[in-house]
Amino acid sequence: MLLDATPAFTDVVEQAADDYFEALLPRCIDAWLAGRGYRLIAEMLDAHDADDLDALRALPAPTPRAVALAARARVQCPLVVVGNLYVDAHGHAVLGQYAHRSIISPHFLLSFQVVSEEHLVTLFEPAFQAAIAPDRLEHEVRLTIFHEYIHYFESFLPAEEQPLRAREQGRPHRRYTPAEAARLDRRFTRRRRALFIGGPAAAIALAVAISPQLQAPRDELVMREKAAPARPRDAGPPRDIPAER
Repeated sequence: MLLDATPAFTDVVEQAADDYFEALLPRCIDAWLAGRGYRLIAEMLDAHDADDLDALRALPAPTPRAVALAARARVQCPLVVVGNLYVDAHGHAVLGQYAHRSIISPHFLLSFQVVSEEHLVTLFEPAFQAAIAPDRLEHEVRLTIFHEYIHYFESFLPAEEQPLRAREQGRPHRRYTPAEAARLDRRFTRRRRALFIGGPAAAIALAVAISPQLQAPRDELVMREKAAPARPRDAGPPRDIPAER
């Protein structure tokens, strides 16, 4: 979506976005996405801070699955270019911004429930034109897109585990190394697997344990009925054998 942006700047953004979603992001997904995405964020943040996104092209060519996941991210969090200048609370012109909004609705069991999520990345052309030299424009657009989509991916983590946002807000935070992040992803995957497998397994084990106890009174009843003397059809059940209901 392009709002009041000049054609020249629009072309730069479209080329940078195509490169990000079709070449860079799919490679990152294939190489690092696992578990909850801790390593993906850690590795992308390292590449961002090194200011060398072209190094990511050395990663293996992406698989169709990674290309599809990147395309889905592009749909779920669209990129918008506007011709308005946006200034933050400190008086600084903002190059890009990631925004996330949860839409909630009343629920009869809960106080509310989240019914949808909206994600949006916005680039502000006037800030680029005022602060970036023409020969650096394409590079800074690519880096800003990369930066804002790190915010998108870390938004799926708890607030205390979002390193880029915490850094920008000046909050204390733990920044995981790629190796530490990979361990967190493996731990998360193991717990998910245990929950997925252990839940049904525990239910089956519980059913097996309870079933003989539930069956015992019925088996005893049948045995006692077989041992009881014959009785007229209308005589009703013996007192020591409970009537079936």
